Amino acid sequence: MWTRELLKRNAKEIFKRNYWTCVGVSLVLAALTGGGSSVIGRIGGNNTSVSYHHYGSDYYYGDSARGFMISMAVVAVTLIVVLAAVAFTIFAGNVFKIGGCSFFIKNRTMTGTFGNLLDGFKSGHYGNVVKTMFFL
Repeated sequence: MWTRELLKRNAKEIFKRNYWTCVGVSLVLAALTGGGSSVIGRIGGNNTSVSYHHYGSDYYYGDSARGFMISMAVVAVTLIVVLAAVAFTIFAGNVFKIGGCSFFIKNRTMTGTFGNLLDGFKSGHYGNVVKTMFFL
């Protein structure tokens, strides 16, 4: 029967055996898989404000055509960034998560390597991995 103390001791020994590789894989995973969701979260923020200057009895709106073009450019860039972040998350980020899980599972019984991060791409089941993680 496993005890909590035995599981903790085994986990500490395994982690110490391959410490810097575990830290490196964790940092790479955080950079690759955590970035997409934080970009999407920040874009939806409430940062827009419209200021109208009151000069006399009329409101001054500036050159409306130029303002409209700038607004459309900002919307287009924002849309492109959001779509790129979503596409990266679907087609690469989730596959890297699978590779990270593969690394830590293999690290329990043998020494895991950075190459395990790419297991989702190399396994020959890339389409199934993408489809399953998308529906998850």
